[in-house]
Amino acid sequence: LVNSVLGDVQNAYSAVLYHGENVKAIECEVKSRVLTDDIVKLIGNSTVAGGNTLKLDFEYQAFVLAFRCCLDYWTKAINASAKDESHSFRGAPKKWQRISDRMTFQKMLKIHKEYSLEFAFAMYFQKEGKSLRDRIAHTEFVSAGVFNLNILGLYFYGDTGRGMPPE
Repeated sequence: LVNSVLGDVQNAYSAVLYHGENVKAIECEVKSRVLTDDIVKLIGNSTVAGGNTLKLDFEYQAFVLAFRCCLDYWTKAINASAKDESHSFRGAPKKWQRISDRMTFQKMLKIHKEYSLEFAFAMYFQKEGKSLRDRIAHTEFVSAGVFNLNILGLYFYGDTGRGMPPE
């Protein structure tokens, strides 16, 4: 239990932060090089889509995998207090409901319910019955997405098809 919380979970969380910051740094670098008045004026009402994003893809995939590991390590640590060796964050509520007489697990159920939608990208089925994490780990190379530049700014369109508006 102690190693899970003070070692595994904290180290995995550090990896999440590390890769998340790397993704943010790549995005900022692209913005600083691309978003100039000259380029925006030059493209006018057109849209230009960016190509090779491998460095971003690598960091994005590492972020997703580290995120999922962190959740599963945390679940394993919580479950250890009930002498349960399961580790699946996604499947945790079923186990926790069976032992919900303990205050810890009642709190964990509340946390899971409140935040699990925020973690959906790494946890729940999205495409062809697989989560993003499962697709990365088992079936395909998942790109972080493509940059699109137009008169409104720089947009990033990722695997989910939802664009993120410029800041």
